[in-house]
Amino acid sequence: MEDTGLTLCATHSFLGATSDGKVHDAGEVGVLEIKCPFSLKDKPINKMEIQDIVCLSDSTFCLEQGNYGPQLRREHHYYTQVQGEMAIMGLPWCDFVVWTCAKNGNIFIERIIFDQNFITAMMLNLVDFYCVNVVPKLVL
Repeated sequence: MEDTGLTLCATHSFLGATSDGKVHDAGEVGVLEIKCPFSLKDKPINKMEIQDIVCLSDSTFCLEQGNYGPQLRREHHYYTQVQGEMAIMGLPWCDFVVWTCAKNGNIFIERIIFDQNFITAMMLNLVDFYCVNVVPKLVL
């Protein structure tokens, strides 16, 4: 694991990423993003097993039950976050980790692959948001 700081986008310097690190795996480098959820709708979940949290079927939680077990919800803002981190850092994948204090079943890891189509659409929205909402406040 390699620490990272703030990485600014090479083409849009008003965008930046602060991942939890870089992961080295068999000569390749990817992003590391770790989440340690504490509560879900005011219910403490920080000591629950990952599978038990997923079984709550709460649509606001970042994980859902997929065909092969838990997976990151593609419509969750964490998916957008890791796609943005990969785009800004120029890396092909992200190890997305969810960890709790449970004695067993306390860790989830999914390798998320960079999605250029997702980023293309997202960048258009981000640039538009910046131009409409931020730039006018900068100009005196």
